[in-house]
Amino acid sequence: MTDFFISFRKLIIGVVCVGIAQLSLAQSPATQLETALNARGAIVKYEVFSLDNLPAFRMDAMKVTNVETFAIAQGVKVLKKVSEGKKTKTVYTYIDRTEIEGLLTSLAYIKTIVKSNIIPGNFTAVQYATVDGFQVTLQTGLNPTTGKLEWRFSVQTKISEDKTFVQLEMADIDKLQKLLEQAKSK
Repeated sequence: MTDFFISFRKLIIGVVCVGIAQLSLAQSPATQLETALNARGAIVKYEVFSLDNLPAFRMDAMKVTNVETFAIAQGVKVLKKVSEGKKTKTVYTYIDRTEIEGLLTSLAYIKTIVKSNIIPGNFTAVQYATVDGFQVTLQTGLNPTTGKLEWRFSVQTKISEDKTFVQLEMADIDKLQKLLEQAKSK
């Protein structure tokens, strides 16, 4: 009977450990900007700079300063409103200043592909995602009218939220690039 309780106890401890491990893996790593905004026990000053925006979502440049340590975190706060039944909720995504350069590089690469007017004969996708889940994607999709593949550009403001997916026009690549350049200069 004692062996049964020891085995049962080991099983319970194992299940709890696996659950804790899965929970910690499910949480996305925090950006520097998000960490600075949520600082506890410190005096924090934050500044928000409005940017020209796309109709699909809003981006604001941010600068967060810990007044005691003078540590500064800069980046972009992305806001996307999504419907949940009759209610609307706002989903926030944070992009660190260091990630802006990666986004700009990926958008420049995407523009090069689009301007080349070469469409592959098979499914192809190019994407870049930030730590907090802001993702830009260029992928081929089937045109229902012609039955041929064409390029499609999309943004998902937070990968973990399905409703934040936005199909954009090719002209929006330039607009998004200019927004990120604006944010970088703030």
